[in-house]
Amino acid sequence: MKHLLLVAALTLPLLHSVAIAAKDNPSNETAANNPFTAERNKAIGNLSTSIVILQKMGSECKNQAKLSEDKIKSSLNKWIERNKTYLQMHADYMNGYFATIRQFEGEEQAKKVVNDMGKVFNEQANTVVQLTLEKNGKSEACLKYFQLLGEGKMDIKIGYPDYKILTEMVEYSKRNTPQAGNK
Repeated sequence: MKHLLLVAALTLPLLHSVAIAAKDNPSNETAANNPFTAERNKAIGNLSTSIVILQKMGSECKNQAKLSEDKIKSSLNKWIERNKTYLQMHADYMNGYFATIRQFEGEEQAKKVVNDMGKVFNEQANTVVQLTLEKNGKSEACLKYFQLLGEGKMDIKIGYPDYKILTEMVEYSKRNTPQAGNK
């Protein structure tokens, strides 16, 4: 699961070239129907960074104070279960995004985007984790972080940054995903 989340997070859309290419291509649907907007890319970017932070906090916090690896895994698994609709949309969005990059700009550009994003979002996550651990001390920060995570305080719900746009993206995905048996 750890590698699956990391791969998903690192495939975050940083570039807006796909949205521009789709908009400029007259054979495509109108820009209003283009799922790859700057606002959506930003929301997916923030979610991806959050996923990387979760993983990095898990690695940093193993065996800190009373925080066992099992407790960390349990908190992460509960978070994943509670947020699976958003995480599935996240994966679907990025799969579509990279398929579009490959279609308009080729395989090499798609690989470059993945590599560039990996660097940027790892740097962002490293900064957040470092600040989090330094603020209250590593043991206290780890205990608090995984307590809040396990209690659902970091779930994607009302009050979560980008909640509105992520929820709209889930609805968009539901409307535009073929259902089994409907061909």
